[in-house]
Amino acid sequence: MILDVKPINIVKRRIKNNIYKENNIGPETKTKFSIWYTKSGDRIINNIIDKTLDLNLKIGKETKNALLYLMKKLETKKEIKYYSPNQIFKDGKGREYVSFNCIDFQQHIKSFHKGNKQYGGIIYLIEILNNYYIGLTERNIKIRFEEHLMDAMREFIPTKGDLNRPGYGKLQKKIVEVLRIFGYNIKETYEKLQFYSSSQLYDKRKTLINEILKKINPIIKTNIIELHYTANKLGLQEHRYIKYFPIRTLIENKVIDLTNYKGPDYIDLKIQGLNMIYGGSSQYLNLPMYDIAIMIAMGLSAPKISKILRNDYGLSSATIRAVQQKIADIFGGSYHAQEMFLKPIIEYIIGIKGITRYNVYIFFKESERSRYGWFVEWSIGKEIIQKDIQDIIKLFNNSLNNRWEKMEHYLDAVEKYYVGIPEKQWLKWFIHSIPLKKSTYALKEQIYIKNLAKIGEKKLDVIMRIFYKKYNVQNYKKLVIKIQTLKAIELIRDGKIKNIDGIKISLKPNNYYKLIYKRGFKMKSEHNSKRYFEKTLFPGYSIEEIFNLYNKTK
Repeated sequence: MILDVKPINIVKRRIKNNIYKENNIGPETKTKFSIWYTKSGDRIINNIIDKTLDLNLKIGKETKNALLYLMKKLETKKEIKYYSPNQIFKDGKGREYVSFNCIDFQQHIKSFHKGNKQYGGIIYLIEILNNYYIGLTERNIKIRFEEHLMDAMREFIPTKGDLNRPGYGKLQKKIVEVLRIFGYNIKETYEKLQFYSSSQLYDKRKTLINEILKKINPIIKTNIIELHYTANKLGLQEHRYIKYFPIRTLIENKVIDLTNYKGPDYIDLKIQGLNMIYGGSSQYLNLPMYDIAIMIAMGLSAPKISKILRNDYGLSSATIRAVQQKIADIFGGSYHAQEMFLKPIIEYIIGIKGITRYNVYIFFKESERSRYGWFVEWSIGKEIIQKDIQDIIKLFNNSLNNRWEKMEHYLDAVEKYYVGIPEKQWLKWFIHSIPLKKSTYALKEQIYIKNLAKIGEKKLDVIMRIFYKKYNVQNYKKLVIKIQTLKAIELIRDGKIKNIDGIKISLKPNNYYKLIYKRGFKMKSEHNSKRYFEKTLFPGYSIEEIFNLYNKTK
């Protein structure tokens, strides 16, 4: 989590605690002015909220209430830098930034950590077993490294243990290698941290994070190598340090502890280090991040935010890339940004009577354009929220007492949701053999899962891969057979099935397969039921053998 965010219910009548917790992310200017971008004295973001949300819907009205409350909390805490594009700060020597090899650098570092001067950002170095990474941030280096740590663990899970899997970052790989040295189970550690966040057990989360940082500190070292008074040249300097990393000068200035170095004076960290790209740019833009935070909380993606900034704010330089870069630096990327601002909104709304998770998914669907965001993970059942924890506690009579050691074994006990639709509904579609996509059979009445769920083919394919893996099958036809087989066994064991009027009737050896085929599977007739049971669902078994094997009512 960024800024120790507390993702709890938002609206005042449902809130007892603050969303944010002070953590001194850096020095603040003493200038008094609105944190929101204004035109003629009016806050533009208020107009954006009214234009974007469908306020005719209950979910739209409740979202607006939550956003207004969030805005008040941001105004109170002021933990994000103000938007001040025309301000350029310099020190007494006329410098816009101070580098590690300046004689007074350590003096500036002390001042930076005290937080009593205005700074625009830092260039930082991460060193892992003689491997180097350069990055920039406008915030505290500890918070930025925690984001790298969480990213490394989260992105490790899909690799299934293969650290050489294409797309897995070099920095993330090195961090995970160190965590493994100290015996950490990556998946379990990440899930525990996420559980603490969802359960609002922030002290436990902080304790675990600090424990990890303390253990890996001898191997993973972080250093500030450049302080900037304003952010204007941060991007340019980051690019230079990555492409021309002054390793010898850093060694001479005791930033890097490396003896008997005989290599070149400069190395390219994209080629020989842990950076994946050169990053940075000639102009590091200053954007209204408070407004952007609220847009993220509304579920807007970087392309949509960029369009609003250009059209409504008149910021022609706010390209998609510029917005993405600022979200990455200020909020740690789209995943952390959505976790920080969007997740609390969704957690509040899901607690309101009359609003389903599916309503929430459709309302915030634009968020999926941030392909690696928290919303995407939540929409396919990979992220839990506060209500999921509450459901587990309720299900087990509060006996778990919010303890991870007990709770982790019951996480699968709570029903999963995919695009806000409960798993039982997906299984019902499979049992009834509803086609996945448009086909000749489904063309007339438009009955197919893609249309019923109102999702695209890519999203459907992602969800289906989850079900294929869960049930150990390779395609939809085999999944339907597997689910129908399990359902048939369940009904045969129960010995009853509901008729057309919803009344349970008994299953007999001579009719059970007909009733299950027609009533359970929603087939048009009983005509092919016997063959379907003996040849498809239970190959090698006769109707009599199937009944005798599973029926427990005899």
